[in-house]
Amino acid sequence: PWVLLWGVFFALYASTTVRDVLPADSGEFQLAAATWDILHPPGYPLYTMVGALWVHLAPLGSLAFRLNLLSAALAATTLALAARAVSVWSETWGLARRAAVTGGIAAAVLLGSSPTFWVQATTANIRMPTLLFGAWAYLALAQYHRGLAEPRAASRALLSLALALGLGVGHHPSLIF
Repeated sequence: PWVLLWGVFFALYASTTVRDVLPADSGEFQLAAATWDILHPPGYPLYTMVGALWVHLAPLGSLAFRLNLLSAALAATTLALAARAVSVWSETWGLARRAAVTGGIAAAVLLGSSPTFWVQATTANIRMPTLLFGAWAYLALAQYHRGLAEPRAASRALLSLALALGLGVGHHPSLIF
C-alpha cells in the first residue's frame, strides 16, 4: 500500500506543480539548482546538489518546473514514510495490522491534503527535505522500538535513525530540536 500511496500523491502533486520560476527563496533555489550555485546562508548544500542532479537528469519541462517537481517526489516520499511510521507504531502498541495500515494511510491523507503541506509539495523549497528527514527518523524510531527483541533489527533501525538525523540536521538545523 505504501508504493500505491506514493504514486497517488505524486500524481496529485505533479498535476498541480507550479510550472514556472517563482519569486523569493523558491526562485533562488531554482536558479542555484540550474547553475550549481551557492544559496544564502546556511547554503543548503544537500538540497542544492540533489536539486541540481534532479533538474539535469529529469528531462521534463523547464528547469524551474523540474525543481518544483522534486518537491512533489519528496512530499510523496514523506507521506509514505509517515504512513509506514504510524502503521509500525500502531502495530507495536497492539493494533491489528489492517487497522494499523488504515491508520497510517489516514494520517498520510490528512497531512498530504492539508493546504500548507500541499503548497510546499508543489514549489521549490527546503521544507520538503526537512519533513522527509523527520518522517524517516520517526519511522526509524518505530522500527527500533519494534525490533528491540532482535538485536540485528534494532541495530539497523539505529543506523537508519542516525542517517536520517545526520542528513536532516546537516540540511536544516531545526531538526536538532
